[in-house]
Amino acid sequence: MKMVPEILLKSQAMNIRMEESSFRILISALCRIKRVAHAIEVFHRMIADGFIVEAEICSFLLSSLCEQTDVSSADVIGFFGELRKLGFVPGLIDYANLMRFLVKGGYSNDAVDVLDQMKSDGIKPDIVCYNLVLKGAVDSRDFALADKVFDELLLYGLVPDIRTYNVYIDGLCKQGKMEAGSKMVASMQELGCKPDVATFNTLLAALSKTGNMEGARELTREMGRNGIGKDMQTYEMLIKLFTSRGEVLEACGLVEELLHKRLDGFDVGVAGNLICRLCRSGLTDKAVELIVHMAERNVCPGFGAWEAVLFSWGSRLEFPETAFMGLVDSVQIE
Repeated sequence: MKMVPEILLKSQAMNIRMEESSFRILISALCRIKRVAHAIEVFHRMIADGFIVEAEICSFLLSSLCEQTDVSSADVIGFFGELRKLGFVPGLIDYANLMRFLVKGGYSNDAVDVLDQMKSDGIKPDIVCYNLVLKGAVDSRDFALADKVFDELLLYGLVPDIRTYNVYIDGLCKQGKMEAGSKMVASMQELGCKPDVATFNTLLAALSKTGNMEGARELTREMGRNGIGKDMQTYEMLIKLFTSRGEVLEACGLVEELLHKRLDGFDVGVAGNLICRLCRSGLTDKAVELIVHMAERNVCPGFGAWEAVLFSWGSRLEFPETAFMGLVDSVQIE
């Protein structure tokens, strides 16, 4: 495929004219193997040969370019402008793809410019477009812009969805406005938008950052009242919080609960820190019990946890060597 542009140049010099279908096939194939720059070269040759630019090809090229990780915002915006000059009229999906690329790259202001251009072209943005721009503003910590975008979508007559609320609540929490975030959760419920686990995890992350254990406990109770179960992120944040604040037995209970649910992706480092804290607190037997239960679920606690247990035992000769070897055998993870 690297030879395609060279072959095209040679065919041009030999006055060999390719069919439109051949151009389309080449562009599609190059994009699918992530050679978008070559696909754009073929596209330029197609235009030079006098073929009409079809919206389908333009959209496909733009979408493929936006999926690349090695292009700048200037390159993508420049190509978008080039397509427009060729007569391409972008649609809602094209604008959304462009904004998604810009937001992912951290170009929140450029995403706002694209949103404004979209409106100037007479295309009404949907809630997905506003969610993208809102996320870009929050991720870049431009909270004034986030407020502006949120207010604008309401004035536009759009109904915020769960994604909108979660992103906006995340922005409030990042500013330390926990009370405002909690009020927003209450407001969304009143408007018929039920919070999900991501909503509560956002609030929990803010509570964990300030070490607010009681607030975290109340939040998990509220999750239960709303019929929302804890996911892996919830468990890990709670375990880290309670471990760091010395509530090791409560943290143990959460690990046991997590293991019982057999959730995938558990960060063993979180359990390892808990085991170390248990040992430092003189609860070595509890630490060993936790290791055994982890082994039963094929979860290895890591070297640090073993080291903590061994140091904690120290010269406790009453602990039989056979028992230790049995424990080691029990945690052999394939």
